[in-house]
Amino acid sequence: MEQPERSRAYLDRALVCAPDRYDIWEHRGLIAAFEGDRVAAEAFYHRALVLNDRAASVYRNLADLLKLSARLVEARDYCDYYLKALELEPSLHHAARALARIGTERGDHAEATDFWLCA
Repeated sequence: MEQPERSRAYLDRALVCAPDRYDIWEHRGLIAAFEGDRVAAEAFYHRALVLNDRAASVYRNLADLLKLSARLVEARDYCDYYLKALELEPSLHHAARALARIGTERGDHAEATDFWLCA
C-alpha cells in the first residue's frame, strides 16, 4: 500500500471514531487534493468548517483548492477565504502572498502592495 492510500485509510478510520474533529476532516481534504479529487477535497474542507469556522488553515486550504480548480464562479470566494484566514491568523504568510499575487494578476497594485508588505 502506498503512503497516500495508507494515510487515507487511517484518516477514514479516524473519522469513524471521531467525526467531530475538524482537523481530521481537513487532513482528509489534503489527501483528496493530493490525489487530484478536488470535489471530495472541497467537501471535506467544508465539513471541517462546519465543525470549526475559526480554523485559518482550512480557509487557506479551501482557497488554494478553488484557485487551483480555476473555477471562475468561485474566484471571489477563494479571495474571501484567504481574507478570512488572515483575519483569524494575521501571521499566515501563505494567505497574504496568495492575495498579493492575485492583486498583481488583476492589476490592482495598491491592494497587491498592501498584501506583499503583510507577507
